[in-house]
Amino acid sequence: MAIIVTETEFQKFRGELHSQFKNLADSTMELLDALCSNNKTASVVKLSLNPLFRRGHSALFKAIGALSFREVSKVENGEGEDSQPREKEEMPLLELIAEVVQKPEQRPFYLLGLDCTSVERQFAKTLADRGMVYQPTQIKGNKPITIGHNYSMLAVIPERQEGDAPWTIPLDMSRILTESNSNQKGIEQVFYQSPVISETPVGKGHPTWYGARFALKEPDTWHEPSSVTQFSYENRRGRIVNVTITAWANMLMRGGKATPTHKFPFTLLRIESIDDSGKSLFKSMWLIVMALHK
Repeated sequence: MAIIVTETEFQKFRGELHSQFKNLADSTMELLDALCSNNKTASVVKLSLNPLFRRGHSALFKAIGALSFREVSKVENGEGEDSQPREKEEMPLLELIAEVVQKPEQRPFYLLGLDCTSVERQFAKTLADRGMVYQPTQIKGNKPITIGHNYSMLAVIPERQEGDAPWTIPLDMSRILTESNSNQKGIEQVFYQSPVISETPVGKGHPTWYGARFALKEPDTWHEPSSVTQFSYENRRGRIVNVTITAWANMLMRGGKATPTHKFPFTLLRIESIDDSGKSLFKSMWLIVMALHK
């Protein structure tokens, strides 16, 4: 999917983005331009040599140190409202990005992807909150781990035409604290069936939110799926891959007061890939399909 905007729309977007930066906004915008135009920089210092960054390397580090968004700093400082009035209400960064996402034409919904990725910081000994994170390895017997940070990214997966490059539109990137178990939740998450609601009231008490337990690692807890779809394809090496997609509809996740996920049922998918001999080619993939209505 191509993004077509006029010069006026692009300048308006840049102006609103510029207003998001609290301090050293000009330096920060040049740093952003340098990042967007150079994907092979081996160090932060080398970004200062990018033609789009017209300042010295000291200005680059000052811009990074000054990075802060107004809505974030208010929460960190415990402030309710700004002490100084603004001429106009500024658009939150997430809404600013969402405004340039084109409306889907081939499907009646926006497709979002949420993924956790690790960044190796093995030698950054003074970096705060480092921990053991996943890193794939090709050496048999080695544990696939390293020292670094985990990040959770939410992105829009745009519609594509044949021949389009695979790309996404990042909406939010958040670091997962080492004390959090978020990296494992996608693997070991316990789900629930929607409860069976009786037409006859059973008396007073808390309403039933969850039905039978469903654990990804415990097949004995899996109930009858809603549907099973199977198909085959030939990969680049000429190998036949047989795919089975098993779906369980109306599933729920346990939430809390701040995240009432029991109100948002979803479809749980399990994707298996095996060859003609029945050998599993990849680990089973678990996905959820959820539609949120405003």
